Order: sequence, then structure tokens, then C-alpha cells
Amino acid sequence: MWTLRLDGPRALDAAVAGVKAANLARAAAAGLPVLPGFVLTTTAGATLEAGTASGELEGEVRAAWQWLSGDGRRQLVVRSSSVAEDGAASLMAGRFVSVLGVVGWSGFRAAVGQVLASARTGLQDTTDQMQLQVVTVTGIGQPAAAAATLPSAATGPAQGADW
Repeated sequence: MWTLRLDGPRALDAAVAGVKAANLARAAAAGLPVLPGFVLTTTAGATLEAGTASGELEGEVRAAWQWLSGDGRRQLVVRSSSVAEDGAASLMAGRFVSVLGVVGWSGFRAAVGQVLASARTGLQDTTDQMQLQVVTVTGIGQPAAAAATLPSAATGPAQGADW
């Protein structure tokens, strides 16, 4: 399994979904309001980083993207959700890229590439680099046509890197 919906039980496991996604899944399970979303598992992130993505991985990720974006009709936010992020021994707020206003399949792929690449930037320890592979994708409820009118507080619309 390459993706997990945040409202599913497997997303509760931080070792698979990352800390941020697992906390969102816990909030959803407790009945708190959580935007719909999905997470690429640690295995998916590592596979994409290695450049060995299969048709099965791409198909599952695309199906999750289609579900969340309404087949490209809604903007997305692509963020990190590391297994090493914001735990008892570390605080990594603001260390990794978040991409706002992501529109379309190619924009989504580029945003995933940007977030995964941000895990390699400025890290001294290669062990940390291996742990920072998971990306959370959350819908923000805006139609894709509104993308040009929203502020780009993080990195703005995706461009450049792709998986």
C-alpha cells in the first residue's frame, strides 16, 4: 500500500504515515474536524526518492490525487509528515517545504518532488535524511480556478522538481 487516507486506521501509525499525518488521523478518529487528505507512506516516499516508482505506485497515488482533488477541480496543499518530525527528541517546524495552491496532476507531482527534496536540504545526518520521506496531501476546499487569487504563503504553486 503506497497511500493511506487520513480517515483510515493505518494512518494512525506514525512509523508508516509520519508524525503529522498520524496526529491528523488521531484527530479525525476522535471526531475533530480535519480536512480530507491522504499520505504517501514511508515506502512510497523512499521509492519516489530512489527513482524506482512502478506503474502500481503511480496508479495508486494518482487515484488518491483524483479522489482528493476531484480530478483536478480542487487545489491541494502538499506538506511533509516525517517519522522524525516533531517528536519528543526533535522539533522541525518550518524546516521542510510546504506547497500551497497545487493544481493539476503535473503540479501535484512537482509539489511532491519539492517536498521530498526539502528533506535533503540542510541536514547534517544521513540517518535523518532517510527518515524524512513521507508527504501529506490535504485538500483546502478551494476550486482550482481560484488558485491565482490565493496568497502563496509557503512556496506558492508547484514548479520545478518532479518525482
